[in-house]
Amino acid sequence: MKYCSIALALAAAPAFAGEAPAPAPAPAPIVSNLADSRAGWFLGVKGSALWMDNISYTRDAGLGDISVDSDFKTGWGVTTPFGYRFDNGVSLGASIGYYTADMDRVTVRYRGTELRDVRIDADPAMVPILANVAYSFSLTEALSMSLGGGLGISWHEFDLDQVEGYRYDSSSDGWDFSWQLFGGFNYSVAPNTDLTLGYRYIASDSDVDDLRGHNLEAGVVIRF
Repeated sequence: MKYCSIALALAAAPAFAGEAPAPAPAPAPIVSNLADSRAGWFLGVKGSALWMDNISYTRDAGLGDISVDSDFKTGWGVTTPFGYRFDNGVSLGASIGYYTADMDRVTVRYRGTELRDVRIDADPAMVPILANVAYSFSLTEALSMSLGGGLGISWHEFDLDQVEGYRYDSSSDGWDFSWQLFGGFNYSVAPNTDLTLGYRYIASDSDVDDLRGHNLEAGVVIRF
């Protein structure tokens, strides 16, 4: 009888205990979607410090090659990207920029042996007009990263003003194939505004010389 009473008490306990508590909901994933899904039109402006790769010209002088190596000073650039970002993180757009870096000397070599440095005052510049594609993905709620590239054309100009202190007015310009690779971080400071920090590699190819530039850039992008 004693054991029967205990069994009845245990069987009746759930009826007095009320309903069992609901299971706790599963924690939400930290990042539910890596793609930056903030879709819409965008327009930005970015300024940069520019480091140009040196240019070397080589000519056959009959008895041996004469080469001229050009050294650039640190320059600057600005670019304006614009386009449309889809909700899967892919952006399609274009950009137009302006990049310039002064040249203050060239080194003349004969058969690989340095002859002398020549002081000059030259101002090369390029204006690339490119079609771009990029992909943006979220790192945190406010921070994202973008990677992309572009192809297009570039107008370039080379002004030579002085050689060894003497006036020497010479100028050339033209259009060439151009391309770029870029990447950087975007920090959202408002629902439609990002501050950006990144790197851009810009290149222009021609039959005479190839211009190559490395940009450390910062800017702002507005979404509409």
